[in-house]
Amino acid sequence: MSNTSSAGFRLSPEQARLWPLIASGRVLNSQILLKLDDSVDETSLKSSLDTLVERFEILRTVFPSSKERKLPLQVVTETRANVVRELKLGQS
Repeated sequence: MSNTSSAGFRLSPEQARLWPLIASGRVLNSQILLKLDDSVDETSLKSSLDTLVERFEILRTVFPSSKERKLPLQVVTETRANVVRELKLGQS
């Protein structure tokens, strides 16, 4: 048995209830698609999204798990820039 420690927080009761579904891949994902026109200032948009991620910890929270723990911990990661993944699709 390993004696490693992790810094993090226990899951909330709601997160713990949902974790088996998430871990098995049976939970629904929410997605959004935005079509932006050419007048959008990409630099400002990316900067705004980076600011949101920096401000709200939940947007930087990950749930690492291990075989030693029944449930994962919540770990708030450090601020990271460039959270936007840009896809350029063909013109319609």
